[in-house]
Parts: sequence; C-alpha cells; structure tokens
Amino acid sequence: IQDKLNHASLLDGGRLSGATMRRYPHLDMAALQRRLTAVD
Repeated sequence: IQDKLNHASLLDGGRLSGATMRRYPHLDMAALQRRLTAVD
C-alpha cells in the first residue's frame, strides 16, 4: 500500500517484487485506513 505521490523508485520496487500494489490519495489517512482494513 503506497501513497500515490511516492517516488518512482518505490513504485518500481513494488512492481519488481511481484507484490500486489494498492495506492491511496496523497496524505489521505482515511483512504489509507480503508485500504488497510480491506487487506485480508
């Protein structure tokens, strides 16, 4: 789970790792909380 404005190197690292990528709007803690509670 990453902030939409994270540096490209962090996004690339996530993609290269094969992880399922989920992003949330920049500094939106409510959206982050929703993402975190949706994770099994």
